[in-house]
Amino acid sequence: MIIRDKDRYVNVYDGWESFILDDWVAKLEQRGFSDVKIAYSGFCSQGDGASFTGKVDVAAFINAHPEHSDLNACIPFASGLDVKLYRMSSMYYHWNTVGVDFNDYNLNPYLTLDGEDSMRHIVWDCAYEEAQKLFDMLDSAIRDTARSYMKEIYSELENEFDYLTSDEAVLEALAEQELAA
Repeated sequence: MIIRDKDRYVNVYDGWESFILDDWVAKLEQRGFSDVKIAYSGFCSQGDGASFTGKVDVAAFINAHPEHSDLNACIPFASGLDVKLYRMSSMYYHWNTVGVDFNDYNLNPYLTLDGEDSMRHIVWDCAYEEAQKLFDMLDSAIRDTARSYMKEIYSELENEFDYLTSDEAVLEALAEQELAA
């Protein structure tokens, strides 16, 4: 049987990808990400890809990624860190369109103190300079790990799309439609 162009996408209906996206949202939530929103475009143009935005629970992220155990020293500061993945471009959705917004403005407990306790503030600033190196490592770990997941998401979507539009899958769907008619 010859497959007509109009039949090539018979299996690519609205929501064909939902099981992949739902599965990834659940995986990402287990790995320290929350409020995850996955977007993608595909599968034959420059700029195609997948990415996600959301929040990062620093302690959960570190605990879920043993390869980043060198960042365990960040865990006590986790509640003072506000980390989000945000979309830098609305035109594309690939892994390189998402950045990390790393805010640590809630960390300094002496920020609101007046001049009476300025020594604590100075000591905090000195300690923070050292901690900043660790926070920079954390920022890179989150960015690199998230981007790796984004590439995996796109790969799964692309593989499923390729299968759904393959001769084998299209012929099978057309045969089922013919039997149902």
